[in-house]
Amino acid sequence: MSDQLFQADTETAILSIILKNPEKVFELNNVKEYMFSSTANQLLYTTILNLSSQGLSPETTLIHDTLKAKNKDLQVGGKEYLSYLMTQDYSPENLREFERLLVESHKAKTLISIAGSIPSQIASAKEIDVIINQLRTTLDNLTEASSGDGTSILADVLKSSWDEMVERTKNPGIRGVTTGIKGIDIATSGVSGGELWTIAGRPGMGKTAWECNVAISQAKKKVPVLIFSLEMRKNPLAERMVAIETGVNSSNIRLGLLNQEEMDKIAEAMKKIKDLPLFIDSNYNANLSYMLSTIRRYKKMYDVKVVYLDYIQLLSERSADATNEIGRMTRALKLLANELDIGIVMLSQLSRNCEYREDKRPVLSDLRQSGNIEEDSDVVVGLYRDEVYNKETNHKGTLEQIILKQRSGPIGTVLTTFEGETNRINEK
Repeated sequence: MSDQLFQADTETAILSIILKNPEKVFELNNVKEYMFSSTANQLLYTTILNLSSQGLSPETTLIHDTLKAKNKDLQVGGKEYLSYLMTQDYSPENLREFERLLVESHKAKTLISIAGSIPSQIASAKEIDVIINQLRTTLDNLTEASSGDGTSILADVLKSSWDEMVERTKNPGIRGVTTGIKGIDIATSGVSGGELWTIAGRPGMGKTAWECNVAISQAKKKVPVLIFSLEMRKNPLAERMVAIETGVNSSNIRLGLLNQEEMDKIAEAMKKIKDLPLFIDSNYNANLSYMLSTIRRYKKMYDVKVVYLDYIQLLSERSADATNEIGRMTRALKLLANELDIGIVMLSQLSRNCEYREDKRPVLSDLRQSGNIEEDSDVVVGLYRDEVYNKETNHKGTLEQIILKQRSGPIGTVLTTFEGETNRINEK
């Protein structure tokens, strides 16, 4: 251990990785600037954090100019040190391990410093118990600095639960973020922090429409929302939202078949919704690492409460082992939802199994790689429109939202209306 205490390689690796992969800085939950051994590295890391928190990409030129404006550029070695860091070749996949090594090194050096100061403290102390208590507090803080310990005594959990119950009686209603669909809110209490939802259906059942309706409803209530659209570009997705907001036929919007009244209605609606806290990412090359980093960044910058992924299978199509890959993804998303206290909603395709049944309503086993998605999801909602299969149905314009799984509440069906021309979903 002593050979590793003052090595600079770990610090160099971390700084190099985040300079070349700026989004990675939001993955360093346990790293603090004082953990770096040199003033130069501390100042550089702090500058990167400050720029990133402002939504700016910490490019080397911007970092240098920022430090130069404060007459601190030479304290970090100027452009030469930044250029040196950019030439280093460390794998971003090892960032977590470098983080662990840095934190461990900081703890070890701090512990050595504490041990070295004990004799002098004892010599000058009037009461030895005071020294013991101070040491205990210091060591506890050092242990908790990055332990992430989730263990609690039952008494503390019960007290916390009681406080939540009392608070709910003062402010009755759903605990999570509303979906804008009353029946779903009553059954699920909304999308709560730490929850992973799956909205599943065959093509044409209204998964993206559900996402757009719910996301707009949440954003209107000043809830910051982030959407990953892996299938549809930003503009078509925005057009769907405009159709939902205005009631103008979405096909006419797409084809440009609009009269002046409709154009005026759209222009007015855009003015109302343009400032909503709703963010859309349509990077078709996005992978799980990119997605997790982006979620962390938008959580830190805008306090995003709900994240949508449209849709989960698109992330795994490049993998030869889709089942295990989706399992890894859903687990990572569930853990991130818990860590950041946000709701994550995945859209998912269903297998063709339902096509061969007389009753084509979805069941849990219809989920592709259902064991992975079902296991990690707190809530699974299957969407079904009978008119897709039965043109003579008596239930045209009806969207059945079937709660197939819920860890903390009932399952059952919520009936809503669905307007195919506008993608609007309303209470039935």
